[in-house]
Amino acid sequence: MDHIKDLLEKYLQKKEIGKFLSQEKTKEQEIFYNWHKIIGEKYEKFTEPYKIFNKKLFIYVENSVIISELIYEKKKIIEKIKKEFSLSLKDIVFKIRQ
Repeated sequence: MDHIKDLLEKYLQKKEIGKFLSQEKTKEQEIFYNWHKIIGEKYEKFTEPYKIFNKKLFIYVENSVIISELIYEKKKIIEKIKKEFSLSLKDIVFKIRQ
């Protein structure tokens, strides 16, 4: 028996909507999977991307010190994602992990 998710994906693919959604989801998954390559060893332990919405990447960060440091790296991170994953982001939003 098919799960609701599978049925919905099949329906959306028939309507050509699914193609767009699945491409965006795949890029998001690629970015999350390769996060260590994007952010580097220095920040990998202290950060975790958790969603991309409205061309913004949302990242959990361990503390405000790391956020302060990453604010200076924002442009570099956005450019790296654009170059390696062909995804244009407008901004990165940092949130302290609770």
